[in-house]
Amino acid sequence: MNIARFREPTFVGLQNYLDLFNDPYFLQVIKNTLVYVIGTVPISIILAFLFALLVNRKVRNVGWLRLAFFHRWCSRWSVPLRFGFSFSRQIMDF
Repeated sequence: MNIARFREPTFVGLQNYLDLFNDPYFLQVIKNTLVYVIGTVPISIILAFLFALLVNRKVRNVGWLRLAFFHRWCSRWSVPLRFGFSFSRQIMDF
């Protein structure tokens, strides 16, 4: 392929979009995405709401449940910070 021989650009208008919506693979991808979103988003919202209710209850030893539930969120932020500080050349440089 010789990249030195470019053609002048031509205006195609909305032809690319028309070709896209007439492509059967694109329509299948849109269908799969909608099925995935409709199937997962409501279930995720319901489960998150139920976990929030469970963590907010006034029961004995709920602290362990909170620890197990929030540890993942806290470690997601603390681990990169720890590695960032350990490999930084400007540690405690005031």
